[in-house]
Amino acid sequence: QNAKEEKAIQDYLTKNHLTANKTEKGVYVVTQDEGNGARPLAGHTVKVDYTGKSLEGKPFDSSTDTSAQTMHHPLQPLSFAVGSGQMIPGFDDGILQLKKGAKATLIIPSSLAWGARGQAPVIEPNEVVVFDVHLLDISGKPLSQNNADTTAKK
Repeated sequence: QNAKEEKAIQDYLTKNHLTANKTEKGVYVVTQDEGNGARPLAGHTVKVDYTGKSLEGKPFDSSTDTSAQTMHHPLQPLSFAVGSGQMIPGFDDGILQLKKGAKATLIIPSSLAWGARGQAPVIEPNEVVVFDVHLLDISGKPLSQNNADTTAKK
C-alpha cells in the first residue's frame, strides 16, 4: 500500500509541476507562501483555513467554500491544538512545518489520514488526501512550555 501511494503522490507532484518537502513522518508539503511568523509547536492553538480534496481534485471539506462541504463543518477557520489528537496525524505534522501566515498544500498518505477505514462516504479506504491550508494564527502555550511550568513548580 505504501509503495502504491508513494507512486500516486509522485505522479501527482509531476503532473501538477509541484516541488514538495517530505517530512520525517511522510507528509509532503508544497509551500506557496512561506509566511513570516513563528512556527507552531505541539500544544499551540492554531487557526487554519483549509480545503480538503482527493488526489483527483474532488473536494470533501472546506472552511471557505460551501461547494466543498460534504462534511458540513462551519464556514469559519478551523481552530485546534496542534499535536493533541484532534486532527489526523498528517494534518498536525504538516501544520507544524509552517510559519504563521503560510499558504501550503499538504499531501497526506492514508496511513497518516483515515487509513484503511476511510471516512465514508467521502474518503475511500487507503485514500491519499490533499489539503490546501492557510495558517492564520498561533496562540497559547506549547506543550514543552506547559511541561516546563509544571516541572518548575515541583
